[in-house]
Amino acid sequence: MEAGLGLLLPLVLVLVLGFTHTAPAYKQLDYCKDKICPKFIVTNSKEKYEERLYEASDWICTVLSGTSISDITSGCDRLKDFTKQQNQALGVDIGDKVYPTVVSQQEGPSGKQYELCWMVDPKVTLKTNINVDQVTVKTLSKGQVFVRSFEGPPSLGAGQENAEKLKRDLEEAGESFLPNTFYGAGYESPFSLSHHNEIWIRKA
Repeated sequence: MEAGLGLLLPLVLVLVLGFTHTAPAYKQLDYCKDKICPKFIVTNSKEKYEERLYEASDWICTVLSGTSISDITSGCDRLKDFTKQQNQALGVDIGDKVYPTVVSQQEGPSGKQYELCWMVDPKVTLKTNINVDQVTVKTLSKGQVFVRSFEGPPSLGAGQENAEKLKRDLEEAGESFLPNTFYGAGYESPFSLSHHNEIWIRKA
């Protein structure tokens, strides 16, 4: 998740897994080679988006009070503190090569809420006696997710624009989805020459 930290600032400040057709086997896409990413299979591939069946996965998450530099830095610090304590207790780096960094945007009665999440390596069992204020461990349940991919440096505008495009495409296709929440996922360092980004929207 230290790697995830490198993704966070460009993902939010400037915001916002592989498949074969022959069998329901998991395979990482090119941008996930040598990385630990959520496992999924593609169940339906369209021109503008695809539908994936994700396995359940655990994430450490913290709510961002806003999208300012100080808000994001505070969120990073909380997740770094949690991972550091877990690393010390377990004797391993629980965030090594774990991707993507995910920022969710949820719209509710009080407005938009942003949450920063880093995936937990499936091989790691977190210590339950370690607590960091405002950090929670959440499980993203197994389920169908609609995914739109886009390239270029991730940004708030790009994330929202691609989320709206995905929603529009899903509506035109008559798909049922959860409209008030989307997830922006980034897989590269901010210093990378190329960027693969995704918008995830859960199927209803």
